[in-house]
Amino acid sequence: RPLAGTSDAPPGTIVEMQKDAFTVVCSESLLQVLKVQLPGKGATVVTNVLHSRPLLFAPGNVFGA
Repeated sequence: RPLAGTSDAPPGTIVEMQKDAFTVVCSESLLQVLKVQLPGKGATVVTNVLHSRPLLFAPGNVFGA
């Protein structure tokens, strides 16, 4: 879901992680991600992925890098 706000980080950067979501910088706003789909898997809530692979969506990671 879209969030108001900005960040100095480049687009695609994860800037915040919560227990049930993470926040990604977009070009003009922020996006809170609640569900993800890893390759070869079905869609799932972020909470499930953060328990099994917490470093995958850690703050500072960049999508597409």
